[in-house]
Amino acid sequence: MRVAWMEKPTCEEVVKTVAALGKGGYTVLLMVGEACGADPAMLRDRLSGEGVVFAGVVCPAVLYGGRLCASGILALGLPSGGDPLVVLELDRRASGLPVALLRWAEQPPEEAKNRTLFVFVDGLAQGVSELLRDVSGLLGPSLTYIGGGAGYSDLVRRSCLFDREGVFSNAALLVPVQCRARCGVRHGWRRVGEPCIVTRSVSNRVIELNWENAFEAYREALRRFFGKDITPENFYSISKHHPLGILREGDEELVRDPIRVEQDGALFCVGAVPENATVSLMGGTPEALIAAAGAAAESVLTEPVPDGAVMWVADCVSRQSFLGERFGEEIGTMGAAAQKAGIRTPLFGFLSFGEVAGTMRGWVDFYNKTTVAALLYE
Repeated sequence: MRVAWMEKPTCEEVVKTVAALGKGGYTVLLMVGEACGADPAMLRDRLSGEGVVFAGVVCPAVLYGGRLCASGILALGLPSGGDPLVVLELDRRASGLPVALLRWAEQPPEEAKNRTLFVFVDGLAQGVSELLRDVSGLLGPSLTYIGGGAGYSDLVRRSCLFDREGVFSNAALLVPVQCRARCGVRHGWRRVGEPCIVTRSVSNRVIELNWENAFEAYREALRRFFGKDITPENFYSISKHHPLGILREGDEELVRDPIRVEQDGALFCVGAVPENATVSLMGGTPEALIAAAGAAAESVLTEPVPDGAVMWVADCVSRQSFLGERFGEEIGTMGAAAQKAGIRTPLFGFLSFGEVAGTMRGWVDFYNKTTVAALLYE
């Protein structure tokens, strides 16, 4: 594994670093803090002439060691499993997938166990959950899926993904690498009140809950259980503390983050909410979220840690907003677990708009308000 951290780098420094990390058949993953001053189109143009395989995401901030930095760039070099594959127009995607992905589906299961698929998406796009369902349905559970949603902290959609082919929004980058991964997923939120049924929804839009307008039902639940009065104007300042949780038998809830109320009263969430799903209003405490992040890291460290292993993290940007000054405790808890297990490279990753995780135990999912910790090793 090759890891390079750059704080407020020049474009020349980024190009030089990526060229070095990409030598010898390595793919370079770039996590670009939105305040670093590097335009993704400019980075793409400069890097395309270096003859290396790369894929990049723009994010609110990058994690490295115990620090959270909006002006940094993190570069991770991993043995390449092929060129990144781009899936465009997630909102209106047809059922087809890139033809090159079929080559992975043809690999024997034993070979697939040595591979990991990084999945980076525009975190505000619709159709992410459907894409993940189709990809995991094609490739099966023989490999590990990890990744997260790119985007900007102002929640305005614009180009946030890039590779040698271009700069994209409303898209996904599928990046195959030749390494193994163990994946831990935890959120730490708790159910509040009685569950209800999503009686009408379309992809990311929850239109009705228990046959009532979704916003009205959500507002009444917040008044009843938390004494809070939510309006379209103050919506996200309150909703970020109270997500919805899709109930799943034998597993944690799949959290969905409502980020705005639409004109018809629908709740627009990061990630799809299936019609007829059973959901619950959720609440949380800083202590519970911090403990959950630590548990996610510890869950991939129960077996001996191979030499040279590193820990990569996708941590939801809304957790940082919820925890505020205590977010450093969440990073510190994960970093301490990794250090105790003998991992020498500092913990690294990025703040994401939705998290991608899937292992040989089941389907790949798109999470919200969740911590995904992945142990990467060759």
